[in-house]
Amino acid sequence: NDDDEAHNNGTNIYISDVAASATAHDLITLFATCGTVRTCNIVPSPKIGPPRRIFAFVTMATADEADRAIATIDGQTLAGKSLHLEKAFRAYGRKPTPGRYLG
Repeated sequence: NDDDEAHNNGTNIYISDVAASATAHDLITLFATCGTVRTCNIVPSPKIGPPRRIFAFVTMATADEADRAIATIDGQTLAGKSLHLEKAFRAYGRKPTPGRYLG
């Protein structure tokens, strides 16, 4: 069901307004105070044009740890910028693929 694919199992967190100087290590260290960090991915701004907001995704080991991280870290400052956290989700579910190469 496509709608099921759009939902988060509760462990993936979207972080907006990440400072350009912040590193994955900085985020992992901060989030580790709330539990086990499974993954951390910073999505950088393109090099051309005006600076854009940088965002990141952190996946915690459990939904409880993710909830704790959101409650604890949302609004905290990292590298001079206030972090904004929320549960991550897909805007839409994935469409099934035929399971074979059609190109």
